[in-house]
Amino acid sequence: MLKLRRIGVTGGISSGKTTVCQFLKELGAYVVSADQIGHHLLIPTTDLGKEVENLVGSDCIINAKFDREKISKKVFNNPDLLLRLEEILHPKIRIEIENAFEKASKLHPLPRLLVAEVPLLFEAGFESLFCGVIAVVSDEKICEMRYEKSGRSDFKVRSSRQLPPEEKARRSQYIIDNRGSYEELRSQVTNLFNYNLSGDNVSL
Repeated sequence: MLKLRRIGVTGGISSGKTTVCQFLKELGAYVVSADQIGHHLLIPTTDLGKEVENLVGSDCIINAKFDREKISKKVFNNPDLLLRLEEILHPKIRIEIENAFEKASKLHPLPRLLVAEVPLLFEAGFESLFCGVIAVVSDEKICEMRYEKSGRSDFKVRSSRQLPPEEKARRSQYIIDNRGSYEELRSQVTNLFNYNLSGDNVSL
């Protein structure tokens, strides 16, 4: 039985992954975000939430909600704590991606492609979820400037906790170069979608 193709989108911090996924969505793909799934999973009253609370401390809960900024500051300054948090979250995120894809495969009309944006795709060992991976690459300085526009200043710390962008690109089947203009990026995504990802080329 043929199934819709599953494509992962990854890349370095602020490389343009979300924009690429938005373009793919406009072209008819069904898109989910691992980060958004992680946000939804972080509820203090659930079993998972209690496990996270035991790990990071109750001071990371404010007004009955996890303070993601506090959690980030704790874990990115403690590699062991970060690893343990990822060991809790990644299996759950993987299950949620699989569940979302399963539901999308029953939609009418069917989406043309199933896509998941997963920043830590290779680090989390998610490759087997997909029949192909797109790596979005850009200049490090450009990525850092984009990131700092949001008011954050820990780009280098966060980047050091990920595989280098060139390694992500090496391990991917497709590469999108986001060092040009917005329209150039859109054109690359459209061409990739039309010639490599869509149509009758559906398999898992």
